Amino acid sequence: SLIYGQTSPTLSCSWCTSGETKQFDAFSTITLNAAAETPLSIDGMLSKFTSGRVTDVSLKCDKCKCTRRKAIRTSVSRLPTHLLFQINRVDDTMIMSEAIIRLQRDLDMAPYISEFIPKGEGVAKYKL
Repeated sequence: SLIYGQTSPTLSCSWCTSGETKQFDAFSTITLNAAAETPLSIDGMLSKFTSGRVTDVSLKCDKCKCTRRKAIRTSVSRLPTHLLFQINRVDDTMIMSEAIIRLQRDLDMAPYISEFIPKGEGVAKYKL
């Protein structure tokens, strides 16, 4: 697709890391958060976007049989032809970040894509 891609959030047990559940969500833009620390880069913000975090949702794990909070990790499962980013500069306290964002000339999305995309030469390369 020209501007539509797909992410695949993965839910897993925060204790034993098993019981992964995959679902697919369509996107036309990826919203990246500009944190207070500087300097910022698209790669750094993408790393935070795709890094795992523990949720407040507790479910019973099929493997360890305990009720634990779930961890969620997002990866990109389908890349669009044209990748659009929205940079969110406002934090939870409604204060706007004035951090400088470094834009590199080329962006390699390979570290942020899921196993659903074949990892080939140039598959995940973009010019900014």
